[in-house]
Amino acid sequence: VVDAFHDLCSHIYSHENHYSVVLIILIQTFPSLLNMCILFLLFFSFLISAPSVSHVQMWNNSRTHVVFHWERLSDHHIMEVEPPTGVIEMNECCDLELALTGGEPGSHSLRLDCRIEHHDEPVTLVVQAAFKGPRVCINIPSLDLGLLRLGDHAKSTVHITNTSHLAASWALQEVPDRRQELSREVSQISVEPCRGLLPPLGGCNVDVVFRPSVCQRFHTILELAVDRGCGCHLSVQANVQLPQVCLLSCELVFSELYVGVPARGTVRLFNQTLLPASFCWGELQGPQASLCSATFSPSAGTLGPSAEAEISVEFTANTDRELTEVIALCSVKDMKDPLVLVFFSKAQPLRVSYVLSDRYVVNDQPENVGCIIQIQFDCVSGLL
Repeated sequence: VVDAFHDLCSHIYSHENHYSVVLIILIQTFPSLLNMCILFLLFFSFLISAPSVSHVQMWNNSRTHVVFHWERLSDHHIMEVEPPTGVIEMNECCDLELALTGGEPGSHSLRLDCRIEHHDEPVTLVVQAAFKGPRVCINIPSLDLGLLRLGDHAKSTVHITNTSHLAASWALQEVPDRRQELSREVSQISVEPCRGLLPPLGGCNVDVVFRPSVCQRFHTILELAVDRGCGCHLSVQANVQLPQVCLLSCELVFSELYVGVPARGTVRLFNQTLLPASFCWGELQGPQASLCSATFSPSAGTLGPSAEAEISVEFTANTDRELTEVIALCSVKDMKDPLVLVFFSKAQPLRVSYVLSDRYVVNDQPENVGCIIQIQFDCVSGLL
């Protein structure tokens, strides 16, 4: 009997989806020995809150009839036998039903006593039961919200599904450790709805909204908790940036420059981020800005992610004084401070020289060479 019982237990354990089994309990008494205890072990696999019935047979293998009474278990789990009381004649059996309802998920060892009249020790039935709660899963293991500009927000929808035949009460929120780190500031992640009740095999959509507060590479974990069941986790990440543009050279030097004559130079803008950046050049500024002028081509535009742009600068000095206090500002959208380009120049006056000679040429030969008179005009001062 013991060997057959162990074979039955192994079969039940390896086929946990079989919720109903047949157990035969042999009760044997001896005239001179009336106290005994018979212990049996069963393996079950159930869904919590879902009653399951197993068939039990009690055989009276003694020399007289027996009167039995099964107790009832109702602490967290419910286990009872129907009928709970009865009489079994000598060499007869009684068909019983063992009803089991799990209250908490996990593996549990349950004991149920059967009192036999005129026996001091009860017959104890030990049931090793594994209860399963509802299982809810998310349709994706991770959520990448991509690249965001600070000030914008991202919204994405995920789908959660109850894969069990039980109603599931769920809640989706950041893991406790992460919430503790953010306890002094407003969370950047919100979930709508953040909790609810799913019917068996039901599902619903959940919106995950990210409102960044600083530039960052954001990463957090959302936990899907299921009441008395099994949930999962969702990894969320995003890259938050602001446009950041720089001048590869912040100075523009004109070493060969003449008063009133435009000179050309170039500067380069570089976009240091993955966001497009819009720029615009302004008027010259500084104490000496009125002594010169400059034009930029292009004067405005948009830089692509990690792109460079060459800007042509046409600079005109209206004085021969040395210019060191002239700047041009380039504004970039969403950048706090503009880019500063400094000009350095020392223009030379434009001079024109005329040479007058009293010599003349006859038959390709110079004749009558006399004195040379040189007249020079200074275009800045207007002197002769």
